[in-house]
Amino acid sequence: MQLAPPQVERTPTDPKQIAQAVASALLLAAVVGCGALLYRASLDGESTIPGLTLAGTPVGSLEGAALDEAVAAAASAFTRGKVRLRAGAGSLEVGRAELGIRVDASLTRQRLLALGREGDILADLSRRIGARRGNLDARLALSLDRDRALGFFTALKERVDRTRVPARLDLDRQTVVAGREGYMLRVYDCLAATELALRQGAKEVDLAVTVVSPGGKAGAGLGNDLDISQVMGQFTTAYSQKSKDLDRGFNLKVGAGKLDGHIIGPGQSFSFNEVVGPRTKAQGYRMAPVLSDGEVVDGMAGGACQLSSTLFAASFFAGLELASSRPHTRPSSYIKMGLDATVVYPSTDMVLKNPYPFPVVLHFRVNQGKVRVRVLGKGRPWDKVAFVREVKQTEPFQEVVRPDPNIPSGRTVVSQRGVKGFTLVRKRLFFKGGKKEPIKTESRELRYPPTTKYIRKGTGPADPEWKPPEQKDPFGEVAKIYKLER
Repeated sequence: MQLAPPQVERTPTDPKQIAQAVASALLLAAVVGCGALLYRASLDGESTIPGLTLAGTPVGSLEGAALDEAVAAAASAFTRGKVRLRAGAGSLEVGRAELGIRVDASLTRQRLLALGREGDILADLSRRIGARRGNLDARLALSLDRDRALGFFTALKERVDRTRVPARLDLDRQTVVAGREGYMLRVYDCLAATELALRQGAKEVDLAVTVVSPGGKAGAGLGNDLDISQVMGQFTTAYSQKSKDLDRGFNLKVGAGKLDGHIIGPGQSFSFNEVVGPRTKAQGYRMAPVLSDGEVVDGMAGGACQLSSTLFAASFFAGLELASSRPHTRPSSYIKMGLDATVVYPSTDMVLKNPYPFPVVLHFRVNQGKVRVRVLGKGRPWDKVAFVREVKQTEPFQEVVRPDPNIPSGRTVVSQRGVKGFTLVRKRLFFKGGKKEPIKTESRELRYPPTTKYIRKGTGPADPEWKPPEQKDPFGEVAKIYKLER
């Protein structure tokens, strides 16, 4: 097989061919040289590149006064426009001038003249071609008047800021009032956000706002879905409004304020002493008569037991679990035997438990001589809850005579009435479905020990003008109600 000889590029030797090649090279060099000279000459031009626009306003091939007028027109149109301020899902449109946004006309003019003349021939040619095709729109040189913007955002803060409103219970209407978020505008962060938006050419500014959740009262998780539309149980007791009992009435209102609106969640327990706390002068309580070892004496926060007993009775009929309670050492005039519950901080407590799969709320009202307690919730599963009491045994009370030199000889004063002791059985009956027989019965034996009768016997000098002091026993009505005194 015979191979073809290799092809070899030969240098022209013909004088005419050599002359033509030299002429072509010289022409190309001349064209390139002229182009370079023209490009360098264009770098010193005093007019903008053809086809250029400024914020939508044509400014191509302009110089001198004409360019100044075009820049002023674009700046005027821009500052008359608005910027959108956003905060979460809300927004506000405000004039750029009002916000303190300014156009630097001199710097804008310099930048326009520099476009396409930055010394990088390829980049400059690309910008000039883009401008001729209508694809190069220059930005205005912007600045922010910080004092003006600060004043604007400070005034806006007064309009935007709002205090959070926790969800609350309207117990009188038996409903939950929804809470409301709070807002706090961070003025200096808004300034920084506005300056950043200007540098990026953004048309919207995201404001810096701190959102404060509404929150709610501690307890079972207060929310808008809490249902307290039903009165599950209620009870009312009376208290004296006489001048000598004003301190006791005052204590009732102080304690009720700590209990009103308390939420007991599903399966949760309620401790009277834990919720009400210590009964001290620092907590706002006053001295009033209390029972101590079967004797009526002045003590701090007298009246707390009436609150606990009224709540106990309301909870009894609401079907709450009576986890722990203890009756008084003597029957009370304001409530039936068997429905009372004594409390002493911190030793003697009353504990309830919510057996229902939904929260319940305690509602207290103390006014016009009445302590009213309602247990509110979604609705109990029972048609009726009944209270039955059966006295099993009575015990006589003792009588103690004490000498008193402040009372004339031959005179006596009963300082405390005597009350018989009782042993009884308390029953709670649950009825449902219209049945006459209870579907559930709870029983507990209670004992009220006898209360000693105290007599003060005078040992002082005879005084025909002497009058016995006013009876201080606030529980003396017990004897009349139950006919217990011998």
